[in-house]
Amino acid sequence: MKLLLLACVFLEPAWIDVPVLRPMSTVRGSTHLADIESRMPAGHHYAFPTMPMTWGHETTHGLNCNLRRQHPRCNVLYCMKGKACVIKEPKGKLSAIARLIPPKLRGPSFQLYLIEQRRYWECEPTYLLDEWVAYTNGSLVGRQVAEYGWHFELLQAINFTVYSIAMANSICGSDPQYDHTQLRAFIAWNAERTLKIWNELDASGVDDNHVRQIRAYLQEWRTGTESASLREFAMKYLGQPLLGE
Repeated sequence: MKLLLLACVFLEPAWIDVPVLRPMSTVRGSTHLADIESRMPAGHHYAFPTMPMTWGHETTHGLNCNLRRQHPRCNVLYCMKGKACVIKEPKGKLSAIARLIPPKLRGPSFQLYLIEQRRYWECEPTYLLDEWVAYTNGSLVGRQVAEYGWHFELLQAINFTVYSIAMANSICGSDPQYDHTQLRAFIAWNAERTLKIWNELDASGVDDNHVRQIRAYLQEWRTGTESASLREFAMKYLGQPLLGE
């Protein structure tokens, strides 16, 4: 697939509306969790009452699953505030995507999601986008309620930002006729959303092991020799930096 350099001003992806089923203002002190939970039927099995961040993460998966039933051969990604993005499933394999991720960019998410989960999702590469959105939504919930571990949730959202651009790179070869318009717009939009959460955390002056891991990971992405090829692809594909490089 021949890539065109794009202008740095992106249109958002095309959105679909996701209606509220059960109005609520907060859940466990979080308006973000209420946003997700209000769009799921009562009694669903994704709730974790003592862990709001995990509740938000897992219920994002449940909501995405419900939405996918209305859109065959597509993934549907709930991105808060009543909007979701429909991405057509390309031809591709997780194993091929994994080969494009340099060892220094694998991070703590790689083994589970790019290796072990192949048994379930090998031929559905947009599975990575579903996880990315769940980690980003989970980070918003975790931050709002100051839940222990939310910095690790964000670290994994940043891992998936890189995995997603590797996915786009891979399917340029595995599905050369694929229309990248919606995928490209979504990656740019959710990368910006993920990076905004990080920039606000970084500006707060908080320092712990996971914050330091995020800094090291971003430094590797932005300047590392191993990362250069994928970083170059990201700039050509998006027409703008992926993670503030």
